[in-house]
Order: sequence, then structure tokens, then C-alpha cells
Amino acid sequence: MKKVNQYIVAGVAAFGLLVGQVSAKDISKVLGGINISGGEVVGDLSSVNGGVVLADNAKAEDIDTVNGKVRLGKQVTIDSASTVNGGITAEQGVIVNQSLETVNGSIRVASNGRVNGDIESVNGSISLKQTTVGGSLSIHNGDIHLEGSEVAGDITVRKNKGMFKHSSNNKPDIVIDANSRVNGTIHLYREANLTIEKGATVGEVIRHYED
Repeated sequence: MKKVNQYIVAGVAAFGLLVGQVSAKDISKVLGGINISGGEVVGDLSSVNGGVVLADNAKAEDIDTVNGKVRLGKQVTIDSASTVNGGITAEQGVIVNQSLETVNGSIRVASNGRVNGDIESVNGSISLKQTTVGGSLSIHNGDIHLEGSEVAGDITVRKNKGMFKHSSNNKPDIVIDANSRVNGTIHLYREANLTIEKGATVGEVIRHYED
């Protein structure tokens, strides 16, 4: 019986250790930003009025802001990030397991970054430097610049609808440099200034709009 009790105690301790390892804290704020220290591991981060900043080597799950920017330091790992009014900036070596999304704000990913899902912006640009994207890119109003980057999926320039229909008559700039690769199709649902430098690898370009 004594040995059985020892096994039970050991099992409970191991379970408690396991829970402690997988249960990262969630942080939510209405007023004020959220700052995560270097190397810290957290869960979901949510802010209504304030930005979210993760220092180098920090880890988080899903990040959501309404009014505020998201800034990811070097070697940060997250599941996803989305903003309504604010951009997303990622420094070198950032890993995003899922997606990056903004409504009003640009998305910039520095060298050696990896986004396993999609990147989408409604009113903002997408700029990628030496970044690998496992999904697709999508914009409504904004530019796309690829520098030494690879996109596994499509690039889509969407037609403005609803409240954004008359927000901009400017043609977006889509620039794919000589060291970049787009494995999918480039879909243009509105006119755009498309620049594909010599040496770049791209799939089919389909212009869905009427001339």
C-alpha cells in the first residue's frame, strides 16, 4: 500500500508539472499596452486601447488589438496576430505558426522570418524581407513588396467593397524582386502596378477586372 501511495503522489506531481508547462498565462487589457519581457512565455494577449510588444525570444499564442500596434522582437514565436487600427512589425527570425491580419495598418516582416499561414491587410501594405510564407498574401488598399522572399500560395489584390469602395483610387504597387518566388497565382481584381524583376519566379498572373 505504501508503494501504491508513492506512485499516486508521483503521478499527481508529474501531472502538476505538466499542467504548469503547458498552461501559459493570458493577458487582457482595456486601457494601456502590454509588454512582454525577453524570453517570457505567455498565452493569449488582448488589448483594446494599447499596443502589444514582445521583446526578443519571447513566446505567445494569439495576439489581438483594437487600437494599437503589435511589435515582435528578434526570434519571437507566436501563433497569430491581428489588429484593427495598428500595424504589425516583426524583427529578424520571427516565427508565426498561423496568420497575420490587419484592417488599418501595414505588416512588415524582417529577414529570416516565417509565417506558416496567410498574411492579409485591408488598408495597409505588406513588406517581406527574406521571409517564407506558407499561405497566401491578400490586400485591398496597399502595396506588396517582396525582397528575397517565398510565398507558397497566391497573391491577391482584392476589389474594394462596402465602406472601402471609394477610399482609394490609387493603383497598388506589387513588387517582386529578382530573389523572390511566388508558387501560386497572382490574382488582380483591380488595376495594379505589377513589377516582376528578372530572375523572380512566379506562377500565372490573372487579371479579373475589366479594362
